[in-house]
Amino acid sequence: YQRRVRGMQERSEEAWKEWQEAEQAETAPHLVQAGNASRDGPNLDNSVIMALHEQIYPEKTELSGIKKLVQVTEDHLKTISDAMRDETEKELKDKGLEIKNEEGVETRVLKGCLRLGDLANGLILRGDTHLDLLIFCTDKPTIYMLQNVMQKFQDLLTETQRKVLEVKISDNKVGFTVSDPEGYSVTVTMSSKAMEEELTPATVTADIAAKVLDRALCMKAIQDLKHAQWFGRTISSSPSAVIALRILHHLFRSEDMDHWREAVTKRTREREN
Repeated sequence: YQRRVRGMQERSEEAWKEWQEAEQAETAPHLVQAGNASRDGPNLDNSVIMALHEQIYPEKTELSGIKKLVQVTEDHLKTISDAMRDETEKELKDKGLEIKNEEGVETRVLKGCLRLGDLANGLILRGDTHLDLLIFCTDKPTIYMLQNVMQKFQDLLTETQRKVLEVKISDNKVGFTVSDPEGYSVTVTMSSKAMEEELTPATVTADIAAKVLDRALCMKAIQDLKHAQWFGRTISSSPSAVIALRILHHLFRSEDMDHWREAVTKRTREREN
């Protein structure tokens, strides 16, 4: 049994390290023995849990496809961020304005690209095809900024990439989606810390005039980022916790939860009585 567990550890760790590069989850989850390790003799619980985990863990071909699409998207976004910074600095110089980055003048319009959700948390399951990224902007993102970034992204695609990748505005209108022929897609959402400022009639009017993206959806992306950062600090360093959460994630998706809700409600009422 121990040899089988170690073999599963080595296979999953190798596959994970090939693609998991998110700064929010620097420690890759390993397959480790679950349950009470001090229990004497064979542990049936461990066997069941590890067998289920092996079934729901993404296959190597899936990890490879995810890695490829995510890397292409992140690399192009980094190039766009650098290009827009250079454009901003050139405009300032043309106007005779001195750039003093050491004093806090921000010339980078797109501050960074971060992973969200299951991609950031390392909870991707076998069969998952949709992934999420966040572009963190200096100012509130507008529809014009979104269209500009998407156009620059399309311009960066190689001839081969243009034939296989589809780039379009996302359904929620606060980002764009990159899809490949294998069925994988990455939605890039734009947001900014400036979205968290208190709303006033003046700011609402200004946002409407500037065609700022939907505030609620942008705020949700920021909350997802904060959750991913919390997860990376508190959960990712515990491989057994990641395994347990991945299995629970699978059960919540696949099971009809009505009977569980009814059981919890019944139990709650019994305690109250």
